[in-house]
Amino acid sequence: YVIDAEPGAKIYAGLLPGVSKAQLSAAIESGTTESCLHAFEPKAGDCVFIPAGTVHALGAGLLIAEIQQASDCTFR
Repeated sequence: YVIDAEPGAKIYAGLLPGVSKAQLSAAIESGTTESCLHAFEPKAGDCVFIPAGTVHALGAGLLIAEIQQASDCTFR
């Protein structure tokens, strides 16, 4: 749940269509991972569902309440 979002703040969720494992690996190595990720600019009040196992990240300027299903397992 997006509590607050500054203008231009982004959520990254999932890979862009057609991005291969090799392309993602090369982007990680070169520090350009962002170029492989789908991004959008949320606004306060948005509720975003990101399925388990989906690569995701928050850009600067967001205040988020991340609601998770109870589980005994956390991956970091």
